[in-house]
Amino acid sequence: MAIKHLKSEKGQSLVEFALILPILLILMSFTLDVAQAINSKMNVQHLAGEMVKAHKYFHQGGHENPGDDLFFDSRDDLIDHLLDKSPLNADELTYNIIEGEVRDRHFIGKRWHQTGTNSFGVPIGRFFGTNNSNTVQYITVEVEYVLNFSMILTKTVLGDSLTLSETFTTAMYLGSDGDWPDPL
Repeated sequence: MAIKHLKSEKGQSLVEFALILPILLILMSFTLDVAQAINSKMNVQHLAGEMVKAHKYFHQGGHENPGDDLFFDSRDDLIDHLLDKSPLNADELTYNIIEGEVRDRHFIGKRWHQTGTNSFGVPIGRFFGTNNSNTVQYITVEVEYVLNFSMILTKTVLGDSLTLSETFTTAMYLGSDGDWPDPL
């Protein structure tokens, strides 16, 4: 009779499940926190880009008179609106907007002037080059976000939080000399 009970497989799947359950929980907690980190990183990137656009929009319109069709009175009001609408926790977020120096860029502008077509219908013409310049200012937005992990197992292995940062730099066009002579 004892041999009959030794060959019984009742409860074997319960023991196997009990052995695998901790591994499944660890994998699930890491998966959830990594997914949250990826989502937060994308939100930080999006927010940095929107902050650059907000700065450019108000700066190019002029600080005193940005335009009559704006819904916000200042760049900071628009950035506060972006922070309110963001899924990120504003208490864990810091940002810095850096205005670089104003630079004149000099380049040779080329323009195609078509003088006619050949017997195959291909346009004939030439490029005209002129010295041009424009004025730009480089704007950099630095955004830093502290993501607090939610799963206890992830906190034990990786620590309590992860700092996500994004730096977004763009050139803001301020004007040009408009030197395009008539090629004829």
